[in-house]
Amino acid sequence: MRRVPYTTLLLVLLGLALVASAHAADAVVPGELKLDPPTLVCLGVRWSIEGDANRNATVAVSYREEDAPTWREALPLSYINPGNLTFSRRKTPKGMRDGWYVEKQGDVFFRKMPPAFAGSIFDLKPATTYEIRLKMTDPDGGGVEKTLKATTRAVPVDPKNPKLVRCKPENLQLAVKAARPGTIIEVGPGVFKGVLNLREKKGAPGNPIVIRGAKGGKTILEGTGGRQVIHADDSEYIHLERLVIRGPVKTCALECDGARGLVVRRCRFENLGPIAHGICNSNWDKPGSNFHIADNVFQGDRTWPKTFRDFKGDTVAVKICGRGHVVCYNFIRGWNTAVQGNENTRRVYLLDTFDIYNNEIKVCLASTIEVDGGTHNIRVFRNRLTCCFFGVSTQPIYGGPVYFFRNVMYDLINTPYKLHNSPMGLLFFHNTTVRDGPAFYCQAGDAAHNILWRNNLHLGSATKDRMGMAGPRAWANYNPFINLDMDYDGFTEGKVSFRAEPMKKWKFFPTFTDWVRDNPLGLEKHSVVVDLSIFAKPIRFPGLAPTESDPQDLRLKAGSAAVDKGTPLANINDGYKGKAPDLGAYELGDALPHYGPRPE
Repeated sequence: MRRVPYTTLLLVLLGLALVASAHAADAVVPGELKLDPPTLVCLGVRWSIEGDANRNATVAVSYREEDAPTWREALPLSYINPGNLTFSRRKTPKGMRDGWYVEKQGDVFFRKMPPAFAGSIFDLKPATTYEIRLKMTDPDGGGVEKTLKATTRAVPVDPKNPKLVRCKPENLQLAVKAARPGTIIEVGPGVFKGVLNLREKKGAPGNPIVIRGAKGGKTILEGTGGRQVIHADDSEYIHLERLVIRGPVKTCALECDGARGLVVRRCRFENLGPIAHGICNSNWDKPGSNFHIADNVFQGDRTWPKTFRDFKGDTVAVKICGRGHVVCYNFIRGWNTAVQGNENTRRVYLLDTFDIYNNEIKVCLASTIEVDGGTHNIRVFRNRLTCCFFGVSTQPIYGGPVYFFRNVMYDLINTPYKLHNSPMGLLFFHNTTVRDGPAFYCQAGDAAHNILWRNNLHLGSATKDRMGMAGPRAWANYNPFINLDMDYDGFTEGKVSFRAEPMKKWKFFPTFTDWVRDNPLGLEKHSVVVDLSIFAKPIRFPGLAPTESDPQDLRLKAGSAAVDKGTPLANINDGYKGKAPDLGAYELGDALPHYGPRPE
């Protein structure tokens, strides 16, 4: 019998140990599973992991109302930072640049996102308990199945056993000082002047302090040139309803740093001044939580078709940081930005898990909806934007997922999707955009990671846009995309400039059809070429006239090129009517969603 040399045996054993070690490193190790703060119609989770060095684990999601007989499928959780990168801001010869890097190296600012999964479930019922089933699997081992329960937040209501106080506007501050949890202050017609001090005023969950004006906009809170009209820092469970809040003010109408459970409902914000915000939680050290901002009118002073460069200072209708916020069914017009997730990306602060939906937005002259600096489970859906500069802004996003679905954008000065400063983890489903010039372009040159597009419509004209960029261009892409996944979208025909990893240089294609056929990554193989004839009502490109466009009805025409051309997406297009989901924001035959304030 031949004896194996000792050194050979040692090498074999070492090799086996290395293989076993590598296999162990590839196996996923489930960590802490957390429920995010619930909102009215969405639930989110975040599941930390270790191991999975080859990043091939997945998490399937299903849900049902508590004890219901059947489960419904949801979108799978998204992998946060599958490349195990670090977000860094670095000095370069061209100035500060943001990007995701393998390791930290002399950064001015950096942020490391540990590996995890996160995701959301949409369009749920308020105040309802759901069971969520999560199945983590990995071909290398280590998977597990878990079920947990979560309850959506209730629509805020009056106290069950309220103490009713009626007062004139001039006596409002005295009534607030005496108020306790459960107090409803009904304020009569007239004008309160100065600053209403609600600082550290505390209601309680289910037992708020309610300040309610008279119907018809007859109760007015008027600033006198100070910092704000209402000072609500560190307040808890205060409801403000049916108030007209106007300036002049130096900073904002309503300051609410560190507030919890704030409700602003059926109020009107107007005449604040050229540098004043509406609702403002701008202190990164004091993020708010669980705001409910609904059915309000925010009227700013910006005019069309100017841009933010034509005005001194910045104005934002709703400026927030923190968690659990809901901004829905508002009419917002005449600001630099409509809704801004507070955006100082040079600091690490809390910005995740909030919803922006069913808002009617016109004439916003910077980034219309900003979620800059957010981390995960931010949901922007069913908003209608008309006559704005940028559409939605994501500069940056720290891992995601951030969801954009069923938004409609018409007559934008610049690109609908601002993917600057290296965002990571964006999902775009069923959005519709119509603008002059290129249908869609990414101009910053910053790498964007882990971007998913499905069932969107991008329509642009053959003329120039308001920035001077000429069509016809389906897509002018100057961002090097990394881990890009695009399919089942509709584009108008036109040139394409394109770069995505592993390509090292930009390539130019004379038409979108050429790009679909020849792009080396196999993207958009199920896409379609569309034009304005897909819409049921006559639609024109906006043109460059100085008059404002009206919001457009961009529902589809039966038999058009966008009908039945999408792909099923669990919890996004359940119940589609034809052979397949339709492209864009509206399924054929559906009524228009309600945008803006609802009838009282």
